[in-house]
Amino acid sequence: DGFRSMNGKYQAEAGQHGFWDQYYNIFRLLDQDLGIIDDVLTGYAEQGQYSPAGLEAVWPVYRDQTPALPTGLAQAAYTKFQNLPLVDRLTAFPLVLAFSEFDDSPESWEKYDKISFRDLCVKLGVSRRCYDEAFEPMILTGLFAPGGECSAAAALGMAYFFVLSNQNAFDVRWCKGNIGQQIFDPWKDKLESERGVNFQLGTRVSGFTVDGDRRRLSEVKC
Repeated sequence: DGFRSMNGKYQAEAGQHGFWDQYYNIFRLLDQDLGIIDDVLTGYAEQGQYSPAGLEAVWPVYRDQTPALPTGLAQAAYTKFQNLPLVDRLTAFPLVLAFSEFDDSPESWEKYDKISFRDLCVKLGVSRRCYDEAFEPMILTGLFAPGGECSAAAALGMAYFFVLSNQNAFDVRWCKGNIGQQIFDPWKDKLESERGVNFQLGTRVSGFTVDGDRRRLSEVKC
């Protein structure tokens, strides 16, 4: 996951990687399997959301906010918008209808794949300022593309997973150092010493073997 700088002195990574509350498998690996979760991850921390104009919102640690509120309402109540007026924030409420209708079924994907997220916001009456300062930075962060180039289905699915599945969904922890050294090296050492895994670097995988019930991978062929 990491690589060295051009002079070979420093570990570098392509971006900064957060570990959101929904990453259950990663947290279980770090906590139960490796026992290093608090050694390699920070505590939950506030996040800043920026637009080209600067800081637009501060996302608090939602698990620390009381009282606990229904998802959506909690994010609206506890997110600290720096510049966006209340009248603009209220224009986002029609999106609740789209979120409630998008149930991750093939039918809902087909419906919302036909329209971009930006066009959906325009159709539902989201103000231009609310879109530019609240939604566009979120889509750029989550899907790495402008809302006009992302289907509404992709945006709604991403927003549900990271933000709206529950009040704590957007809480995040950060790695205290290089992920390759902090996480992958201990994981690799454990797999080699306890599971008998033999890592073949620079080798192409040609196939896999699964056991009888086809639920467990038993062999990687190189």
